[in-house]
Amino acid sequence: MNRAQSFAPLQIKMARLYMSPIPNSPRYDTSPRRNGNTLV
Repeated sequence: MNRAQSFAPLQIKMARLYMSPIPNSPRYDTSPRRNGNTLV
């Protein structure tokens, strides 16, 4: 239960970063890892 609870916000965070990349963190923009973001 705790695992799911702590995983939910993380998923939302990733989804938010993937849907609307923040210019404040270009790391996600330039990083080729963005393609495999869905894996995380």
